[in-house]
Amino acid sequence: MIDQGKPDDAIKTLTEGTPGSFAGRYHEVRGDALYAKKDIPGAVAEYKMALGTSDGGADAALLQLKLADLASNEKAKP
Repeated sequence: MIDQGKPDDAIKTLTEGTPGSFAGRYHEVRGDALYAKKDIPGAVAEYKMALGTSDGGADAALLQLKLADLASNEKAKP
């Protein structure tokens, strides 16, 4: 849905269930949807929550790259 330009639909779909054992991926995808909506603080918060899960569902190295990218983009703004 995010790739189709429908981040709101993705967020709505995610809120219809519970993440359970997929909490890491849940927060990562939610962060991706918020990023697509240009909600950088929301995306950062979701990526950090994904890193904080212990379910092993999220790729910690990829999340660190996403966070670093967002931080560098925010620093580049005037």
